[in-house]
Amino acid sequence: MKRTAFLLGLLALWAQAAGFGVAPSRTVLHPRPETRAGAVLTVFSTDGAAVRPLVVDWRINPDGDVELLPAGSLPRSLAPYLRVSGEVLKPHPRARLPLEVRLPAGAEGSYHAALLLVPATAPPTAGQALVLEAQAAILHPIFAVVPGTERPKLSLDETQIKDGVLEALLVNRGNVYLRVRAALAALDAHGAILSETVLMDDVLFPGTTRRLLGRLPARAVVARLVVDAPGVAPIVWEGQP
Repeated sequence: MKRTAFLLGLLALWAQAAGFGVAPSRTVLHPRPETRAGAVLTVFSTDGAAVRPLVVDWRINPDGDVELLPAGSLPRSLAPYLRVSGEVLKPHPRARLPLEVRLPAGAEGSYHAALLLVPATAPPTAGQALVLEAQAAILHPIFAVVPGTERPKLSLDETQIKDGVLEALLVNRGNVYLRVRAALAALDAHGAILSETVLMDDVLFPGTTRRLLGRLPARAVVARLVVDAPGVAPIVWEGQP
């Protein structure tokens, strides 16, 4: 299981145990610069406990770990342009949570932030420590993509096979986030597939990298790495162990 999915899933399990949640699971908006775009989330709580929405930045490091940061920390943070209505919600059993985005002139590509939904009793501070201290939390990702300005670009760097392990560095060199799937196939001497492993199925933010690691079976003669993402041509790399 990928670390990103594991952490978000763990937060969701904590939240379910505490009896609250949010729908949908993420928000994607397509605002034009200097115009407003909005959405309404539904926050629910089985016991009516109050919930506090906190705006945070988040990123995924090269090893796939999620890191939470104070709002406005990242170059493509959506936080400065994001407005959330309400400081504390009291679902009985549901409550509406409106949010609105207004990007500045010249905005292009994609921006992202998140709402961290925690019990109202949790300390109102941002950062990784909040997740550790809170009894339950839900991270709700928010993406804003400026229509017609996207420049997707993906590259595969430093690819090698060492001691039966493929190592590669995937780089988003564009200005928009990409949903990337990277799969490693091991082939025998006859071209038959011995194994196929998904190394990544996750978002990759502009200007960030992801380290891909995949172990090959002993009988592998050829390793084939295929990387797919919407808007870019597939990347295919082959090498011998």
